[in-house]
Amino acid sequence: MTGVSASPATSTHRLRRVVSADGTEIVLERVTDGDRDLLLVPGGPSRRARWAAVAAGLANRWSCWLVDRRGKGDSGCAVAAAIRDGLGDRS
Repeated sequence: MTGVSASPATSTHRLRRVVSADGTEIVLERVTDGDRDLLLVPGGPSRRARWAAVAAGLANRWSCWLVDRRGKGDSGCAVAAAIRDGLGDRS
């Protein structure tokens, strides 16, 4: 990821937009507060909201970040969404 911009925080929720090496914008949202960060990544065609209930169960212990993978939800897709590109987004 090459850049991070944070939207204004409202309570626990914070939206971040990061830009991958190929210019694709990836959207992450913090939905809980806790001592340690935990990134929840939905599989298949799912959007980040799909994991909201799981994150709620981990509240107070973990700061849960939900991500929209490239080409899904609010994230962009500057090039064809390929598995190899998606793997690079999480490194």
